[in-house]
Amino acid sequence: MAITDMAPTAPMRQNAFSALLFATQGFLMLELWSSRSGLRPAAHIAGTLFGIAIVAFMFRRVFLYFPSLMTKAGQSGGCQWVEILCTRAAAASLLAAVLGYAAFAILLAGWISPLILIAVVTLFMPWGRLLAHRTSCIVCWAAAMTGSALATFSSSIHVAPMAIPVACWILWTLASTSWLSLLGHTRSWKRASAASAKG
Repeated sequence: MAITDMAPTAPMRQNAFSALLFATQGFLMLELWSSRSGLRPAAHIAGTLFGIAIVAFMFRRVFLYFPSLMTKAGQSGGCQWVEILCTRAAAASLLAAVLGYAAFAILLAGWISPLILIAVVTLFMPWGRLLAHRTSCIVCWAAAMTGSALATFSSSIHVAPMAIPVACWILWTLASTSWLSLLGHTRSWKRASAASAKG
């Protein structure tokens, strides 16, 4: 059974969004590190293109777990639900922007332990319930990245060079964990659906 035939559950959306967010923030931190480390332009460009390719692949896969806004509204009961869904998306986007800004501001201040705390809080936020459709996923992701970029470009602090690779490792570990959990949820859903169809 294809993913597009599924009715994605909140845990699936939770893991899909978390994996996308952590992976993208990790690549943004890598860009920050490469720009401050004086790497050769060729290495910088190669890293950028690799990051874009990975994020584009993840976007393509993540979107399969989020129906369009109109599809979701039709499933939920029309205009009233559009308003509710958009309100949830706005709240999630504001929260994501604050968390994104806080994570990068803390990193640029040279603190790793609080960054881990922010990352864990972000991981366990109920994104799967707040983000019920594709548009909200895009807007919330963009808000988080805007907050992260704002913290990056508004800071004049020169963080220790090795702090950024450590932060990248933390974020990519969380992204990998979320992605593997997503695959596990998907596999379990397919097995349950197949068993139900046979029964």
